[in-house]
Amino acid sequence: MYNTGRPPELPPTAAHRRRFNRMGWALVVFMLGPMAVQYVPAVILSLLAPQALGESWVVWALSVLSQYFVGFSAAALLLLSVPAAPTGGEGPLSPVGWLKALVVSVGVLMVSNILTLFLISLLDSLRGVTSTNPLDASLADYPMALTLLSTCVLAPVFEELFFRSLLLKRLRPYGARFAAFASALAFSLMHGNLYQMLYAFTLGLVFAWVVLRTGKVWQTIALHAAINFLGGGFLTALLGEAGTMAAGFLYLGCTVGGAALLIRRRSGLSLPRGREDMTEGRKWGLFLLNPGMIAFCAAACGFAVLFLL
Repeated sequence: MYNTGRPPELPPTAAHRRRFNRMGWALVVFMLGPMAVQYVPAVILSLLAPQALGESWVVWALSVLSQYFVGFSAAALLLLSVPAAPTGGEGPLSPVGWLKALVVSVGVLMVSNILTLFLISLLDSLRGVTSTNPLDASLADYPMALTLLSTCVLAPVFEELFFRSLLLKRLRPYGARFAAFASALAFSLMHGNLYQMLYAFTLGLVFAWVVLRTGKVWQTIALHAAINFLGGGFLTALLGEAGTMAAGFLYLGCTVGGAALLIRRRSGLSLPRGREDMTEGRKWGLFLLNPGMIAFCAAACGFAVLFLL
């Protein structure tokens, strides 16, 4: 046989597994890459200007630059090598539709958070220790303005571009329903701690549904920013006791209102399965059982266990 200079075509199973493997390694890079990138400048600063590492804004800048610029860029390059499909959509939500999506998002956040706190308290009672939320400690390290910038601007923009645009488009060929659940699982595991995993999964489902129905990732960027603002304690920080009371009423209203909206719209929430030639079990097997995804899941679970110790 003559060498045509082109690599041989992969059989379908190997082709699908290779695609999911690249997605897995992109997730590994997005999760672990920033830690490696931070190490070099941190060592240099410790040698040349050790006092700089005592400045909260310097630590914040190292974290943000490594995660949302270097880590995101490297992971995005890996994903761009995977074939993608348009997310489709019927056009953007109306302002009222977007507000309804926000109410549902806050509602699922509250319910998920209550379940998470219950499960963690149960684990703590069995272990005889008291766990602390790593997010609370990390946010307390920085001034309010920097925390607001990273939480309500940078995180929504880069995370939505990665999970609800780059990743979702590469999962979309396997069906909208699979793409929504798989991207939500990846988003959940990326958080790397039990306090955030459940609500990240449920919010990931809502955000994926919005993008698949509208085709507009900017709408989930806005949703993500609003959720982080409302759930991040900023109302209390800005308004004091009045902000705490307002947040409480808002959470309660959104929980009840979100449940009512989901019940009322339940018949219109389903997403098509797609790919009649592949069962859902086969999709999940190919998605999870490859070196990249195994490494990503192992890293996420490892971080979750470490935060409990």
